[in-house]
Amino acid sequence: MKAANEGARPIAILRWPFAAMLAALAILPFLFTAIPPLTDVPGHLGGFAVQTAHPGDPLLRYFSFHWTLTLNLASDLIVQATHRWIGLFPAVWLMSALTPALTVLGIVAIARQLNPRGANALPWALLFVFNFPFLWGFLNYSFTLALALLAFAGWLALERSPGWRAPLFLAIVPLLLIGHGVAGIVCVGLIVSHAIGETLAGRHPGNLTRLWPPILATVATVVIWKLFGASGTGATHWLAARKGDALAMMLRDQNRILDLASVVAALLVALAGWLWGARLRGGALAAVLFVIVLLVATPSMVSGSDRLDTRLGPLIPMLVFAAQDWSRVDARRRRMVTAAGFALLALRFAVTTASFIGYGERYDRELAALDHVPQGARILNLTRVNCVDAGWRSERLEHLANLATPLRGAWVNAHWSIDGLQLLQVRYRPSADYAQDPSQLVWPARCIDFTQPFASRSRHTLVETIPTLPLDKVDYLWLVGERLPPSKRDPRLRLIWSDDISELYATRPASPVTPAPSNR
Repeated sequence: MKAANEGARPIAILRWPFAAMLAALAILPFLFTAIPPLTDVPGHLGGFAVQTAHPGDPLLRYFSFHWTLTLNLASDLIVQATHRWIGLFPAVWLMSALTPALTVLGIVAIARQLNPRGANALPWALLFVFNFPFLWGFLNYSFTLALALLAFAGWLALERSPGWRAPLFLAIVPLLLIGHGVAGIVCVGLIVSHAIGETLAGRHPGNLTRLWPPILATVATVVIWKLFGASGTGATHWLAARKGDALAMMLRDQNRILDLASVVAALLVALAGWLWGARLRGGALAAVLFVIVLLVATPSMVSGSDRLDTRLGPLIPMLVFAAQDWSRVDARRRRMVTAAGFALLALRFAVTTASFIGYGERYDRELAALDHVPQGARILNLTRVNCVDAGWRSERLEHLANLATPLRGAWVNAHWSIDGLQLLQVRYRPSADYAQDPSQLVWPARCIDFTQPFASRSRHTLVETIPTLPLDKVDYLWLVGERLPPSKRDPRLRLIWSDDISELYATRPASPVTPAPSNR
């Protein structure tokens, strides 16, 4: 499936030296933080601490870890392969920092194959590299998707080398699916839809017969997973409201006006390009339509894994602006679109870098609480989070308390533990309600529907949560982003640390640890 302008020299912004510079710049924000300020990263680090614990480690009193085949293993496998050489925290930092860089290279590689002379709107595609799903910390998906984009470009580039392409993709596709099932499906779907689009456009007849390697690899991987692996046991929901939300939230970061305006501006540029003659044709159009259909069809939650459709949203503009051919548009308009895209990209990049610095400083202030916690402690955590109506910018503290596990060998009630999705299991359970994520989350009153009874709600305020806590079975209560009102102090709590937004309390002597038997 050759590019429409095969053999043509790519425009300047698609040449590899410039692409390498853009990829390097995508790493820059991470140079200011030791812990990537992506919401879920502290949670990943906590789980990896258990994964890499040696037999006999005191952590294993509280947690267990059992390898099994799931379609969500990218970060687990990378950490397992690298932590002995570079350390746990550097391994996660490196994976996080490489994700946007590889995404940039994937977008450029696709544009070089599909649109070498007309990708003048490339900077508008790059706006969506630091997208909401990545900033939320969906590491397995985001890292595997970056590899999937490179793989799709590689499939196109190897059109004339079927002897190489078939065995390569028999190996690549299973690795992508094991890294993250949705990202793997995206790669295969882009390959197949592009081939169908090219065939319908009258180009490259017979290419459909060459699709057997990725299709066979997909079927074989899914069959093996179903026979020998594990799938999630949580709820599955298709939520209509999430489909529009997936588009509105694509660039959610620091400022609602800037983020929504950036999405609207990108939409207007794509529309203006179409009016001026910039087109998506053949296989490129089919690939974009595939992602749109996939976003609509994908359940919002699958077996307990949330926001699967939200993750697909940013891929649409990435592909549109990589493949939309502006070569027939007036040169002045092309230059204007490119310049405006880079100006907005520079602004958003500056905001992202500044936010990473600020988040890094906040993480340091909050983690000072652990200076007062001994090794092996049991920490009950409550962390304040906001709904979108209460605040667009996230403090990214939802899983910060999980860092007590790698830093202090501590138990904390904020770990993920869904059978078939996470390989970590929580052994110590001070109560049925406060053992794992999301038991640590508390909400401001404006985010809660108080017409529902307490027991049937998933959201609760700090004040109404305090009386339900199993304080006699833990050593510390760590409030992150919340402070306990003086009138609600429990006599069992003694304040030992605080900063401007958080508090740490010691509890009265707790009962001995009696871990529940592992369910594996």
